[in-house]
Amino acid sequence: MSEKKCFTEEKPTTVFSNGYVMYSTARESVTQCKIDITKYPYDSQMCSFHVGNLFSDYDYINLDANLSLLFLNHYEQNEQWEVTNTALYLQTVNSERPEYNLLNFDIHIKTKPGYVILSVLLPVVLLSVLNIFCFVLPVDSGEKMGTSMAIFLTFAVFLTIINDTMPKSENIPYFTVYLASQLVFSGVTVIMEAIVLRVSVTTESSEVRSVEKTESKDRNLLMQIAKKVCTQHTASSLDKVFMTIMIIVNVCSLVTMLIKTN
Repeated sequence: MSEKKCFTEEKPTTVFSNGYVMYSTARESVTQCKIDITKYPYDSQMCSFHVGNLFSDYDYINLDANLSLLFLNHYEQNEQWEVTNTALYLQTVNSERPEYNLLNFDIHIKTKPGYVILSVLLPVVLLSVLNIFCFVLPVDSGEKMGTSMAIFLTFAVFLTIINDTMPKSENIPYFTVYLASQLVFSGVTVIMEAIVLRVSVTTESSEVRSVEKTESKDRNLLMQIAKKVCTQHTASSLDKVFMTIMIIVNVCSLVTMLIKTN
């Protein structure tokens, strides 16, 4: 016998009158579970753990499951995951070697979506709404391009922070695809604003050249008025078209993400 004793005061053993001996012991182990976060943050996972004796025959060590659920008295609540159900059952394995028993532990967990919705989804939706309202700003204000660029950079920094906090998995979540699409839409908005400004400047320059060739003061005044009206109408029409497109695209992407994750 080695110096390590199985039966000590710290590990009491109960001996019954019929010869039955009950030895209670405990062991703490760390294990990992493969998860699928495709529907994050509305995903549900099932982690299975197996305990068995692979080196002794069934006659020497017999595992038995007297309970159907796991005790969660010492379970510590997690801020990200919630345990919804547990299961404990016995499985007899028949193979080339003598049969043996396996204790299977199933733990069902799901992500708590409240924190993700308030800290991630809601700010992204608000940024996408602000991105659409860039088309409402008048061309003469000089803030259209600056506002759209600021929102684009905010998206880029915000998504970098979110990527570091999301759980890692080999599956790409629909939520990540939605966030990446919002960054792309913000970049497209910058391009659209550049087109609107370019059309506005081109229209104004052509009108100015027409005015310089006119000698009549009355006609000069009329051309200036027509220039402003034409410039504002062209830019406003483009803004309306681009704004309609972005509203449809953003709504469709948000609805698609919510449908896929539920």
